[in-house]
Amino acid sequence: MGRADPPLTALPLQAVAGLGGKLTIAEQMPPREKAQMNEHELGFTTFLAGPTQRRMRTLLELGPKRRKDVRALLDHSIRLDRRFAQHLDGAGDSARLVEAALKRLGAPATCYVISADEALDGQEMPLSDALNAVEPGHFGAFISCIPGKLSYFRYEDAKSAYLLEK
Repeated sequence: MGRADPPLTALPLQAVAGLGGKLTIAEQMPPREKAQMNEHELGFTTFLAGPTQRRMRTLLELGPKRRKDVRALLDHSIRLDRRFAQHLDGAGDSARLVEAALKRLGAPATCYVISADEALDGQEMPLSDALNAVEPGHFGAFISCIPGKLSYFRYEDAKSAYLLEK
């Protein structure tokens, strides 16, 4: 009778580790769980310039424990991709005018908000309510109408408002 091969779990570490029996640091670490970004958060990152985009994606993927960092960056550390950003001179000061512009471009009645204001952040709400909430311009806010296609961004500075469209 032939001898049966031992089960895989009984093989010596050298046979399964690949590097002479030594595990790399990555192999020793448990896999990092990534939070699932929703479609609006993913769409938000597509309007950002290179390094800002990578940083924001990483923070959003880390989930709730890094959401505070996402909110902190919204005030003045966001670099928009200029190909998709149209600065709103004066019109950014009026929620009514911004809403009309967004609706002309196909915005639905509800939107998703990413905001430095914790009370607004992560909320889905009527577009008019979201725009009125961010109009004073005391904090950075991103309002997603159509994920990755149509949005509004306002820096903490009230005069820095942008229509984002692809």
